[in-house]
Amino acid sequence: MANDGQNKPLGVFAVNYPSKVMGSIARHLRRTSTPSEDILWEVLRKKRLAGLRFRRQQVFGTSVVDFYCHEKRLVIEIDGGIHLGTDAIEHDKARQEVIELYGVQFLRFTATEVETDIESVKRAIKRTADNLPSQ
Repeated sequence: MANDGQNKPLGVFAVNYPSKVMGSIARHLRRTSTPSEDILWEVLRKKRLAGLRFRRQQVFGTSVVDFYCHEKRLVIEIDGGIHLGTDAIEHDKARQEVIELYGVQFLRFTATEVETDIESVKRAIKRTADNLPSQ
């Protein structure tokens, strides 16, 4: 796929997206992160968990995921109150299915899980990452 300067490939994903718009959205989400995202980011940043490099608010086509480890092709999503409505659940499921077509594994946690039991969340992430091949 040609890169005309307006669209960028993301790693092995040759997905076109309007980089300025999606990049702006991702930056905004990083600046306005939720308390649960802040807690998990402190665990994941600077390769603190199992030496894995995670990016936060990573663009995938026309979607932005909370955390992404390219080495393991692992997405971590934190579902807060906004994700509990029927429409949101269906939207999240459809978005996840599209991204999974590219061989990406998803892990989902609720905001409450992250905020009240970060140790279990860390163990689940490490266990999942240990069972995934490195790229």
